[in-house]
Amino acid sequence: MITKRILRGFLLAAIILVTPCLTLHGLKAETPKSTLAELDALYDGRSDTDMVRQITTNCDRLLADDPGDYELLWRCSRAYFHLGREASTKKERLEFYNKAVDAGKSAVKANNDRPEGHFWLGISIAAVGETSGILKSLGSVGDIKEQMERVIAIDATYEEGGAYRIMGRIDHKVPWIFGGRKARSHEYYQKALAVAPDNTYTRLFLAELLLDEDKNDDARKELRFIIDTGNRPEWAYDIKVNKEKAHKLLEEIDQEELSEKYLE
Repeated sequence: MITKRILRGFLLAAIILVTPCLTLHGLKAETPKSTLAELDALYDGRSDTDMVRQITTNCDRLLADDPGDYELLWRCSRAYFHLGREASTKKERLEFYNKAVDAGKSAVKANNDRPEGHFWLGISIAAVGETSGILKSLGSVGDIKEQMERVIAIDATYEEGGAYRIMGRIDHKVPWIFGGRKARSHEYYQKALAVAPDNTYTRLFLAELLLDEDKNDDARKELRFIIDTGNRPEWAYDIKVNKEKAHKLLEEIDQEELSEKYLE
């Protein structure tokens, strides 16, 4: 049986083997597709944080020959973002999220006509704001929307309607006085679901919106949908995380309703 440690070793060895062709005869060249495939394979195994750390460990080395390599930059941004959400302290989260923002900005500068850079830049800006506090979060809304609107204009299906999902989240969480609109949030979530009906992030965000609107029965349906969702290898980490959150929210709904019934 091939263990995760052996698999990580194989993947890292493959990256090291293909990297020299980046600087063959001192000439700059696009990163080989085989190298990008290895980085994507590491990210697909993101349930093991060490696999994503291998990506970021190699980012500086891989970008040394060509700091404007778009394909590497957006993947580095994505990897830093993941490490940020897995970090255990606020300081670590901000460090990773800020690195994700920097890599995202460089990616967008390298290629403004692809969705990946805009998406990971926008979501990383949102993560920095959320981690830093309400004022920073509100101040970054315009920048996040700008990036997500760009993603929608280029490819609305990217990350299974991810830009619609983030726009919906903004309209849900931003207070009405600052431009948030729950009705519009519903519209964005429905657009995201039209792209990817099984996406557990969209379903979870929609459930949280429904709970804020005291629509517990509708929220339950979304949460149970998440729990019943089958595994998909490329989304295994996210499905696992969202199933755990769905279980927790269902328990909170049941406890709240039990308490209300007891007080009647």
